[in-house]
Amino acid sequence: MEQDTHIRKQASGNLGPHILNALHHAGFAVSVLTRPESSASFPAYASKIATDYSLSSLKSAFQNQDAVVSCVGVAGVSSQIAMIDAADEAGVKRFMPSEWGWAKDRPMLDELKQRLAEKEKVFDYLVEKCNASKTMSWSAIAAGPFLDWALVKVPALGFVIPAHKARIIGSGDEPVTASIGADIGKAAAGTLIHGDKSRNRFLKIFSVETTQNKILAVLERSSGTEWKVDRIGIDKLLEDKKQKLEEKNFQGAFVDVLAQQLFEDGKGRGRHVERSESENELLGIPEKDTEAVVELLLK
Repeated sequence: MEQDTHIRKQASGNLGPHILNALHHAGFAVSVLTRPESSASFPAYASKIATDYSLSSLKSAFQNQDAVVSCVGVAGVSSQIAMIDAADEAGVKRFMPSEWGWAKDRPMLDELKQRLAEKEKVFDYLVEKCNASKTMSWSAIAAGPFLDWALVKVPALGFVIPAHKARIIGSGDEPVTASIGADIGKAAAGTLIHGDKSRNRFLKIFSVETTQNKILAVLERSSGTEWKVDRIGIDKLLEDKKQKLEEKNFQGAFVDVLAQQLFEDGKGRGRHVERSESENELLGIPEKDTEAVVELLLK
C-alpha cells in the first residue's frame, strides 16, 4: 500500500499508542476513531474523528480510507462486526482486526479458547466478508504475550518487579515467544507497507524467545538483588486457580490460566511461533535477547 494511505483505528489501550506511532513513522497519514464523549488525547499528527459506532457513522468515517487497524479491547470485540460492514461498504482495501496475540494453529487451553471465542467469531466473519468483497482483504498479527503488559504492568509472567519477587512454574525452562509493543507496532506498519505479501494472511512475529529462569537471571543482575523466588508445580498452580475462582478473584485466576498456558513443562504452548515460520524479516522485526528486552522495558 502507498505511504500516503490514511489509517483509521482505535488508538488507546496497551497497543494503540505503539501502533499509532509506528504507522506515523512509516509515513502513513493517521486518523483515530473516538466516541463523541471521549476526552482521550492523541499526538498532533493524528486527526480525531468522532463516531457513535453505528453503521452509518462508521461508513462515513471510513470514506476514502485505504485501511482500518483495530485495537479494540475485550469489551469492544463484537463492535468490529459493524466496523467490518462499514469498511466494506466504504471501499476500504484492508482490515486488520484486533487479534495481535495468540496464533490460531497453536495449542491452547480450553479456558483461553472460551475467553477468545468472540474474537474467533469476528475473525471468521471478517474472512467471509473479504472473500465476498470486491475491494477488501484482511491481515492479522499473532505476536504472543505482550511483554510490556505481562512483565511490567501486570505480573502475568510471575514477576513482581517492585517487590523483587518471582513465581516460577515447574522447571522455569519452558520456552516462550513474546513481543514488545514497539515491535507489534512495526509489524502493523510493515503489514500495510507489504500489502501484496500480507494479503489475507495471519502473520506471526516475536521479539524474543526466553524462559522464566532467563528473565529472573536478568532481573536479579539488573537490580543487584537476589529475589525471593516461589517455585511451584503445575498441581499447585491449578489449586491456586481453583481457589481464586471460588473467591471470585477472576483476574487472579486468569493470570494463573496464562501461567499454565505459557509455562507448563513439555506442552509447547508458550511458543506461539517457530523461527522458520515467523514473518520478522518481512515486517522488519529484529529478534532480541532476553537481557536487551528486559532492560528496555525497565527503562
